[in-house]
Amino acid sequence: MNTEHHFDAVIIGSGLGGLVCANILSKEGLEVPVLEKNEQIGGYLQSLKSYGITFDSAMHYVCGLDKGQILCQLFQYLGIMERLELERMDSNGFDAVMFGNDEVQYAYGIGYENFMKQMLRHFPEEENAIRTYCSDIKKICNDYSLFYINMENIYSNDSPFHQSAKVYFDKLTSNTKLRAVLAGTNLLYAGMSSKTPLFVHALVMNHYIESAWKCFQSSDQIAKLLAKNIKADGGAVHRKQEVISINVENGEAKYVTTKNGEQYFAKHFISNIAPEKRLELTNTETFRPAFRNRIKSLENSEAAFMLYIVFKPDTIKYSNRNYYYFDNTKVWDCMNYAEQSWPYTYALFQSIPKNESEYTESKFQKLTAKK
Repeated sequence: MNTEHHFDAVIIGSGLGGLVCANILSKEGLEVPVLEKNEQIGGYLQSLKSYGITFDSAMHYVCGLDKGQILCQLFQYLGIMERLELERMDSNGFDAVMFGNDEVQYAYGIGYENFMKQMLRHFPEEENAIRTYCSDIKKICNDYSLFYINMENIYSNDSPFHQSAKVYFDKLTSNTKLRAVLAGTNLLYAGMSSKTPLFVHALVMNHYIESAWKCFQSSDQIAKLLAKNIKADGGAVHRKQEVISINVENGEAKYVTTKNGEQYFAKHFISNIAPEKRLELTNTETFRPAFRNRIKSLENSEAAFMLYIVFKPDTIKYSNRNYYYFDNTKVWDCMNYAEQSWPYTYALFQSIPKNESEYTESKFQKLTAKK
């Protein structure tokens, strides 16, 4: 027998987007449940444990958390900023790009002036290109009204949406090494030369250049704090509640049904799951076959193979930066590697030591992997 529940809005999926949305609606007085199919909430914020060590599943570092920066403003509005346990990363090199047969660590500094300073240490003859790059990245973000939640600023130039990031770097400078260094963290957004627009690169890099942080223990603290807020404001987060259908009547969603027979009715339904999965759950002809087929045909981004490594005590000293390695300066399309050369590229993230030790307990190593 089905059990009916009635709410103002229902959110499917407890990733960061779903939890933030539920926080905002709950703060405004709406009664909102979040339905999560898994035992653990948070999506990419989830953590896992091995040999007593906690690992982040995907969010290895956070950006834009200095006072006045956009993520700081959002977290302050949600009431979790002061409760987060964070460590600011190395100001003179929160990320470092490395290449085979080159011992130099090309570091990204926090803050645009420091970023340029660190780059100019290795490329003094490329000052014009480096300054142009920083100016362009800031302008793209400043001109995009939603980026800084400035609705008075209308985005009139759409060229960054269409211009390839790789083509931009090719025009920026003829220095092959500098191009590779500036694009060297494209694993963050699954960069592909033929598909990644400059706009995506700019939004990601601007945040990290503004400020970069790591979470103590793991990033799932963000999900837990958001869940507490939702409950405190009268909402709910339901685990092991897998939605199996979104039921539509007269072209309007009326309720969702979960695997255990629960029915959740609401005025509004918000999906925080993959578009293709959402279409599979929706029993309506409102979505035409052509639209369904188009969504189904969309390619997923490239996958990564992750290693979670636990060290013996007091063996590896902690470095408060991340490392991105490539065999050579061909940093785009890293999936196109020969099997004998794997791993052609990887990213390395270390856990913050406990009890102010100088040694790390573990690391995460993200490597490209063919489908």
